[in-house]
Amino acid sequence: MRDLTLRCGTLSWIPETVVEPNRVICDFSDAAIVKKWSADAPIVLSHDNTGMLLTADKKAKYPQASMAISDKDWSGFQDCVVEMENLGDKPQMLVFRARSNDDNGQRSDVHETIPKGKYEMRFPVAGLKKTKQDAITKIYLMTLNVPEDGCKIRVTKLYLEPKRAL
Repeated sequence: MRDLTLRCGTLSWIPETVVEPNRVICDFSDAAIVKKWSADAPIVLSHDNTGMLLTADKKAKYPQASMAISDKDWSGFQDCVVEMENLGDKPQMLVFRARSNDDNGQRSDVHETIPKGKYEMRFPVAGLKKTKQDAITKIYLMTLNVPEDGCKIRVTKLYLEPKRAL
């Protein structure tokens, strides 16, 4: 939706002059970004020239990958988007976690079941209730209840979308 104004008996629309771009936190097409992440066993991180692969070859309750971030202020953004692809045969529960001020009491989780194939995990930044959005220091991608035969997820991009005027 945009603002419409009646001028001289005609309906006209004046577009926004400045459109704030998305803030890319991680573009996993760059293999150097994957090296900034660490993971707990049995998760193994790798790069396949397209994105970061999160691979677990056996059953696990809550393995995770994490990265300390430098873009700490997320308060001016509307949504967080994680572009990914579930390369496994079964749906997999994925959890995005954000922690602020290096304090585990200030962390929030977003759970989603990722079906087989490409998927876009999208959630409002304001939904990270326990996290101070202007002081985010670490982010996590966690797989929940990995099945016996493991899981494999390719993450291609993680970015923030700005608040947009109507």
